[in-house]
Amino acid sequence: MKEFEVNEYLELLPKLSTREIQILVMTCSGFSRTEIALELNVSLNTVNSHFKNALKKYDLNTYAQLQSLFFFNFLRNLKKLR
Repeated sequence: MKEFEVNEYLELLPKLSTREIQILVMTCSGFSRTEIALELNVSLNTVNSHFKNALKKYDLNTYAQLQSLFFFNFLRNLKKLR
């Protein structure tokens, strides 16, 4: 995933870093954590750390909640563009 593609999503969850957004977008696109680690050339522990940090930033308990927040903001943003 190229940098400019990730930047399009930064406004959806502004508390997250570019890498956290990148990993979240990849998981919402169907990549497994292992696939993300391989694609980004990082360890699985690094991917998990980014997820944990993202959860803390939004005071969430599960990864499903984080994905739901992302999709909610994504759809809300689409509605604004119409």
